[in-house]
Amino acid sequence: METHFTTAHDGTRIAYDVSGNGPLLALLHGLGSSRASWHEAGVVDALASKWTVAAIDLRGHGASDKPRAPEAYGIATVLGDVAAVIAVCGAAPASIWGFSYGGSIVAHAVRADWAERVIIAGSAFGRHADAAWLERGLAQTETVIAAIEAGRLDELGFTPEQRAFIERNSPYVANAILKAMATWPDVQPADARHPTLLLTGTHDEGPVDAVRAQMADCERAGVRVHILDGLDHQQLVTERDVVLPVVRAFLHG
Repeated sequence: METHFTTAHDGTRIAYDVSGNGPLLALLHGLGSSRASWHEAGVVDALASKWTVAAIDLRGHGASDKPRAPEAYGIATVLGDVAAVIAVCGAAPASIWGFSYGGSIVAHAVRADWAERVIIAGSAFGRHADAAWLERGLAQTETVIAAIEAGRLDELGFTPEQRAFIERNSPYVANAILKAMATWPDVQPADARHPTLLLTGTHDEGPVDAVRAQMADCERAGVRVHILDGLDHQQLVTERDVVLPVVRAFLHG
Protein backbone atom coordinates (compact mmCIF):
# COMPACT_ATOMS: atom_id res chain seq x y z
CA MET A 1 0.00 0.00 0.00
CA GLU A 2 1.30 3.44 -0.94
CA THR A 3 1.24 5.92 1.94
CA HIS A 4 -0.06 9.43 1.34
CA PHE A 5 -0.12 12.33 3.77
CA THR A 6 -2.31 15.33 4.37
CA THR A 7 -1.81 18.03 6.98
CA ALA A 8 -4.42 18.85 9.62
CA HIS A 9 -5.23 22.39 10.73
CA ASP A 10 -2.83 22.13 13.67
CA GLY A 11 0.04 20.95 11.45
CA THR A 12 -0.24 17.26 12.33
CA ARG A 13 0.50 14.98 9.38
CA ILE A 14 -2.13 12.31 8.79
CA ALA A 15 -1.21 9.17 6.83
CA TYR A 16 -3.65 7.27 4.64
CA ASP A 17 -3.80 5.04 1.58
CA VAL A 18 -6.37 4.74 -1.19
CA SER A 19 -7.52 1.63 -3.08
CA GLY A 20 -10.21 0.85 -5.62
CA ASN A 21 -12.83 2.77 -7.54
CA GLY A 22 -16.31 4.02 -6.75
CA PRO A 23 -17.89 6.05 -3.92
CA LEU A 24 -15.49 6.93 -1.12
CA LEU A 25 -15.47 4.84 2.07
CA ALA A 26 -13.11 5.93 4.88
CA LEU A 27 -11.92 3.31 7.40
CA LEU A 28 -10.90 4.18 10.98
CA HIS A 29 -9.06 1.58 13.09
CA GLY A 30 -9.08 0.88 16.82
CA LEU A 31 -6.91 2.27 19.62
CA GLY A 32 -3.32 1.06 19.45
CA SER A 33 -3.77 -0.25 15.91
CA SER A 34 -3.29 1.25 12.45
CA ARG A 35 -4.77 1.27 8.98
CA ALA A 36 -2.75 -1.88 8.25
CA SER A 37 -5.30 -3.86 10.29
CA TRP A 38 -7.93 -3.35 7.56
CA HIS A 39 -5.50 -4.59 4.92
CA GLU A 40 -4.37 -7.58 6.98
CA ALA A 41 -7.99 -8.64 7.48
CA GLY A 42 -8.63 -8.45 3.73
CA VAL A 43 -11.32 -5.81 4.16
CA VAL A 44 -9.78 -3.27 1.78
CA ASP A 45 -9.28 -5.77 -1.04
CA ALA A 46 -12.80 -7.13 -0.57
CA LEU A 47 -14.37 -3.67 -0.91
CA ALA A 48 -12.09 -2.06 -3.49
CA SER A 49 -14.02 -3.41 -6.48
CA LYS A 50 -17.06 -1.28 -5.58
CA TRP A 51 -15.69 1.55 -3.46
CA THR A 52 -12.71 3.86 -3.28
CA VAL A 53 -11.40 2.82 0.12
CA ALA A 54 -9.34 5.32 2.15
CA ALA A 55 -7.72 3.61 5.14
CA ILE A 56 -6.54 6.25 7.61
CA ASP A 57 -3.88 6.17 10.34
CA LEU A 58 -5.54 8.16 13.10
CA ARG A 59 -3.26 10.74 14.71
CA GLY A 60 -1.09 9.06 17.30
CA HIS A 61 -1.00 5.83 15.28
CA GLY A 62 0.83 4.19 12.40
CA ALA A 63 2.66 6.60 10.11
CA SER A 64 0.73 9.66 11.29
CA ASP A 65 2.28 12.19 13.64
CA LYS A 66 2.04 11.41 17.35
CA PRO A 67 1.49 14.49 19.51
CA ARG A 68 1.53 13.86 23.26
CA ALA A 69 -0.77 16.64 24.48
CA PRO A 70 -4.35 15.59 25.38
CA GLU A 71 -5.75 18.66 23.62
CA ALA A 72 -4.42 17.26 20.34
CA TYR A 73 -7.02 14.48 20.57
CA GLY A 74 -10.18 16.52 21.10
CA ILE A 75 -13.05 15.09 19.09
CA ALA A 76 -13.36 18.16 16.83
CA THR A 77 -9.64 17.90 16.03
CA VAL A 78 -9.77 14.18 15.27
CA LEU A 79 -12.88 14.59 13.12
CA GLY A 80 -11.05 17.37 11.31
CA ASP A 81 -8.33 14.89 10.36
CA VAL A 82 -10.92 12.59 8.78
CA ALA A 83 -12.52 15.52 6.96
CA ALA A 84 -9.08 16.55 5.64
CA VAL A 85 -8.49 13.11 4.11
CA ILE A 86 -11.96 13.08 2.56
CA ALA A 87 -11.38 16.57 1.15
CA VAL A 88 -8.03 15.68 -0.41
CA CYS A 89 -9.69 12.64 -1.99
CA GLY A 90 -12.21 15.06 -3.48
CA ALA A 91 -15.19 12.93 -2.53
CA ALA A 92 -17.29 14.67 0.15
CA PRO A 93 -19.68 13.54 1.40
CA ALA A 94 -18.24 10.09 2.08
CA SER A 95 -19.26 6.97 3.95
CA ILE A 96 -17.26 6.17 7.09
CA TRP A 97 -16.69 2.90 8.94
CA GLY A 98 -15.02 3.08 12.34
CA PHE A 99 -14.05 0.20 14.63
CA SER A 100 -13.66 0.45 18.43
CA TYR A 101 -11.86 3.79 19.09
CA GLY A 102 -12.51 4.56 15.44
CA GLY A 103 -16.17 3.73 16.01
CA SER A 104 -16.31 6.15 18.93
CA ILE A 105 -14.93 8.86 16.63
CA VAL A 106 -17.36 7.95 13.85
CA ALA A 107 -20.31 8.22 16.26
CA HIS A 108 -19.63 11.96 16.33
CA ALA A 109 -19.65 12.10 12.53
CA VAL A 110 -23.41 11.39 12.47
CA ARG A 111 -23.91 15.16 12.40
CA ALA A 112 -21.01 16.09 10.09
CA ASP A 113 -21.78 17.67 6.71
CA TRP A 114 -19.02 15.63 5.05
CA ALA A 115 -20.51 12.28 6.13
CA GLU A 116 -22.93 10.27 4.01
CA ARG A 117 -23.38 6.83 5.63
CA VAL A 118 -21.92 6.00 9.03
CA ILE A 119 -20.95 2.59 10.45
CA ILE A 120 -20.16 2.42 14.18
CA ALA A 121 -18.60 -0.99 14.94
CA GLY A 122 -17.46 -2.19 18.35
CA SER A 123 -18.62 0.99 20.07
CA ALA A 124 -21.88 2.72 20.90
CA PHE A 125 -23.52 6.08 21.38
CA GLY A 126 -22.95 8.00 24.60
CA ARG A 127 -19.74 9.52 25.95
CA HIS A 128 -17.62 6.51 24.85
CA ALA A 129 -15.53 6.77 27.98
CA ASP A 130 -16.86 4.70 30.87
CA ALA A 131 -15.28 6.08 34.05
CA ALA A 132 -13.99 2.70 35.26
CA TRP A 133 -12.52 1.84 31.85
CA LEU A 134 -10.82 5.22 31.68
CA GLU A 135 -9.44 4.87 35.19
CA ARG A 136 -7.93 1.47 34.39
CA GLY A 137 -6.44 2.67 31.11
CA LEU A 138 -4.94 5.80 32.64
CA ALA A 139 -3.47 3.81 35.54
CA GLN A 140 -1.90 1.30 33.16
CA THR A 141 -0.36 3.92 30.86
CA GLU A 142 0.92 5.98 33.78
CA THR A 143 2.56 2.90 35.30
CA VAL A 144 4.33 2.17 32.03
CA ILE A 145 5.39 5.80 31.59
CA ALA A 146 6.82 5.91 35.12
CA ALA A 147 8.74 2.67 34.48
CA ILE A 148 10.15 3.98 31.18
CA GLU A 149 11.31 7.22 32.77
CA ALA A 150 12.91 5.33 35.65
CA GLY A 151 14.59 2.84 33.30
CA ARG A 152 12.67 -0.03 34.93
CA LEU A 153 10.36 -1.24 32.18
CA ASP A 154 11.86 -4.74 32.38
CA GLU A 155 10.73 -4.99 35.99
CA LEU A 156 7.05 -4.94 34.96
CA GLY A 157 7.35 -8.45 33.56
CA PHE A 158 5.84 -7.87 30.14
CA THR A 159 5.87 -10.71 27.62
CA PRO A 160 7.77 -10.15 24.34
CA GLU A 161 4.43 -9.56 22.62
CA GLN A 162 3.46 -6.92 25.18
CA ARG A 163 6.84 -5.23 24.86
CA ALA A 164 6.46 -5.15 21.09
CA PHE A 165 3.02 -3.56 21.49
CA ILE A 166 4.46 -0.86 23.77
CA GLU A 167 7.23 -0.17 21.27
CA ARG A 168 4.68 0.23 18.46
CA ASN A 169 2.25 2.32 20.50
CA SER A 170 3.56 5.10 22.70
CA PRO A 171 2.06 4.98 26.22
CA TYR A 172 2.40 8.78 26.23
CA VAL A 173 0.05 8.97 23.25
CA ALA A 174 -2.37 6.43 24.72
CA ASN A 175 -2.47 8.40 27.96
CA ALA A 176 -3.19 11.63 26.08
CA ILE A 177 -5.98 9.99 24.07
CA LEU A 178 -7.66 8.59 27.20
CA LYS A 179 -7.51 11.99 28.90
CA ALA A 180 -9.02 13.60 25.80
CA MET A 181 -11.82 11.04 25.54
CA ALA A 182 -12.96 12.00 29.04
CA THR A 183 -13.77 15.45 27.64
CA TRP A 184 -15.64 14.32 24.51
CA PRO A 185 -19.28 15.44 24.54
CA ASP A 186 -22.24 13.12 24.64
CA VAL A 187 -23.77 11.95 21.35
CA GLN A 188 -27.03 10.03 21.07
CA PRO A 189 -28.97 8.22 18.30
CA ALA A 190 -31.30 11.21 18.01
CA ASP A 191 -28.28 13.25 16.82
CA ALA A 192 -27.90 11.14 13.66
CA ARG A 193 -28.43 13.20 10.50
CA HIS A 194 -27.26 10.44 8.15
CA PRO A 195 -28.07 6.76 7.65
CA THR A 196 -26.27 5.03 10.51
CA LEU A 197 -25.48 1.39 11.32
CA LEU A 198 -24.56 0.31 14.85
CA LEU A 199 -22.68 -2.98 14.54
CA THR A 200 -21.53 -5.30 17.31
CA GLY A 201 -21.28 -9.00 18.21
CA THR A 202 -22.87 -11.07 20.95
CA HIS A 203 -19.40 -11.60 22.47
CA ASP A 204 -18.27 -7.97 22.04
CA GLU A 205 -17.85 -7.44 25.77
CA GLY A 206 -18.93 -3.97 26.88
CA PRO A 207 -20.16 -2.50 23.59
CA VAL A 208 -22.88 -5.12 23.09
CA ASP A 209 -24.46 -4.28 26.45
CA ALA A 210 -24.39 -0.57 25.61
CA VAL A 211 -25.88 -1.22 22.17
CA ARG A 212 -28.70 -3.33 23.62
CA ALA A 213 -29.50 -0.57 26.10
CA GLN A 214 -29.74 1.92 23.21
CA MET A 215 -31.89 -0.16 20.85
CA ALA A 216 -35.17 1.61 21.62
CA ASP A 217 -33.55 5.01 21.08
CA CYS A 218 -31.95 3.76 17.87
CA GLU A 219 -35.29 2.52 16.57
CA ARG A 220 -36.92 5.88 17.25
CA ALA A 221 -34.04 7.68 15.51
CA GLY A 222 -33.95 5.34 12.50
CA VAL A 223 -30.48 4.03 13.39
CA ARG A 224 -30.02 0.44 12.26
CA VAL A 225 -28.67 -2.06 14.80
CA HIS A 226 -27.09 -5.38 13.85
CA ILE A 227 -25.73 -7.78 16.49
CA LEU A 228 -23.73 -10.61 14.91
CA ASP A 229 -24.06 -13.93 16.69
CA GLY A 230 -20.85 -15.35 18.15
CA LEU A 231 -18.52 -12.49 17.21
CA ASP A 232 -16.18 -10.86 19.71
CA HIS A 233 -14.61 -7.41 19.48
CA GLN A 234 -11.70 -8.10 17.12
CA GLN A 235 -13.80 -10.36 14.91
CA LEU A 236 -15.83 -7.33 13.84
CA VAL A 237 -12.83 -6.65 11.58
CA THR A 238 -11.24 -10.04 11.07
CA GLU A 239 -14.36 -12.11 10.26
CA ARG A 240 -14.98 -10.36 6.97
CA ASP A 241 -17.10 -13.19 5.51
CA VAL A 242 -19.65 -12.55 8.27
CA VAL A 243 -19.29 -8.78 8.63
CA LEU A 244 -19.00 -7.61 5.01
CA PRO A 245 -22.43 -8.81 3.82
CA VAL A 246 -24.01 -6.64 6.51
CA VAL A 247 -21.77 -3.67 5.65
CA ARG A 248 -22.36 -3.99 1.91
CA ALA A 249 -26.13 -4.17 2.34
CA PHE A 250 -26.06 -1.01 4.43
CA LEU A 251 -23.76 0.90 2.08
CA HIS A 252 -25.92 0.00 -0.90
CA GLY A 253 -28.91 1.45 0.96
